[in-house]
Amino acid sequence: MITLLDTFLRTLETTLPVFVMVFLGIGLRRIGWIDQPFINTASALVFKATLPTLVFLSIIRADLDATLNPPLLGFYL
Repeated sequence: MITLLDTFLRTLETTLPVFVMVFLGIGLRRIGWIDQPFINTASALVFKATLPTLVFLSIIRADLDATLNPPLLGFYL
């Protein structure tokens, strides 16, 4: 049986790296180690290159036999 603590730890395991990166970026910006041009370049890299690659790789690795259920697709059409 899954306990509340297990659910909390799973959620924390998933979200903690995101919050660490956000606060690390805020801290580095405040102490002046990164500037606005770097932020613009990094954002462009993430949104134009790495994120589409991640989506593409997730789609190719997906189990389409389990996902593409013809009766279910027919129901939605």
